[in-house]
Amino acid sequence: STGLGEDMRHALQHIRVQSAISSVVLQGSGPHFSVGGNPYTIRGSHVMSPAGLALSLRELYHGFVQLRTLPRPVVGAVHGALVGGGVAGCLHVDYLTADHASTFEHGNLVRGVCVLGMLSQTFAIALGPHAQHVYLQNARLSAAVACAAGLVHQLCKGVCATQTRAREVAAHL
Repeated sequence: STGLGEDMRHALQHIRVQSAISSVVLQGSGPHFSVGGNPYTIRGSHVMSPAGLALSLRELYHGFVQLRTLPRPVVGAVHGALVGGGVAGCLHVDYLTADHASTFEHGNLVRGVCVLGMLSQTFAIALGPHAQHVYLQNARLSAAVACAAGLVHQLCKGVCATQTRAREVAAHL
């Protein structure tokens, strides 16, 4: 949602001025890290031009993209189903832990949307030669396959264990 985008921007502004923060952990709450979102809902009840929609989406993902510019390590802890924007968001971390039951799906081609957040670049970089197949076939990757492909660095059993491990890695970095 646009609210999530604003919250992420504000959090990053706060982190940037805190010299005592040595690392950051990005994690979700609820049953999923992030199942992405529907950019068509940003239009709301009024008609928005394609340029206006693109600007709204850019603002939504700006905070997530800015994770890459932090001068501190960013560790992610993901769980549940990650689709589109959820995948885009977690690919901006330096180290990613995932619950063993997580699934990863690009999910945009079949929905007729194109996520910003650098997903076209980060997805291809993370998955290498497998990215095109996953994108075109809308393959849903298990956590084990995502780990073997290099999308995830470490698997854990359970959400709490995943988040705890991410905090441990962040402390060591």
